[in-house]
Amino acid sequence: MVEHEKNLKISLILMSAGTSQRMKACKQLMKLPNGDILAEYTLKKYLQFPFDEIIVVLGREKEKLQEIFKKYDVKTVYNENYINGIGTSVACGVKNLSKNSNACMMALADMPKISIEIISQLINFYKINQENIIIPTKNGKRGNPTIFPSKSYGELEELKADKGGSIVIKNNPKFVKEIEVESDDIFFDIDNKETWENFIMECW
Repeated sequence: MVEHEKNLKISLILMSAGTSQRMKACKQLMKLPNGDILAEYTLKKYLQFPFDEIIVVLGREKEKLQEIFKKYDVKTVYNENYINGIGTSVACGVKNLSKNSNACMMALADMPKISIEIISQLINFYKINQENIIIPTKNGKRGNPTIFPSKSYGELEELKADKGGSIVIKNNPKFVKEIEVESDDIFFDIDNKETWENFIMECW
């Protein structure tokens, strides 16, 4: 378990507002063999860490997701522009961060294989690189989740299109620090029936 320094406030923004166009159904609500829905299963990984706040950004099927998330110590916010792309959800999440947030980890609800070890690596690496954007990599390829320091919040709040934090990363290369991880899970997301079926077969 990662312990935060007393004055270091790290937030989590979990994106659960996608349109799920390729799935033909709301993938965040798809049920796993253990009874959890996909977004809930992913959230539980992050709940094992002492984030100072957790914000879940909702879009499609917001009422059903809100009902499920009510049992957890998280704040749900609705992105009324979610259909316009992930950039709008990033902006919505950042605008709802507390004023004393020093950094936020940006995570995706449809990336259920992100391990506790990867989350720990990222947080610990951020703690010694607090002015930087932290990105996990494997063999030189960048993945998710990513940590943004508070000085990035202004740019993140201005995002509008179907481009997430990658635009802010591209515009601030000198502030980016990469950390190599051993797992390909930083690239794996549920975006169609094939990846969903492969995830179920592999993990259950």
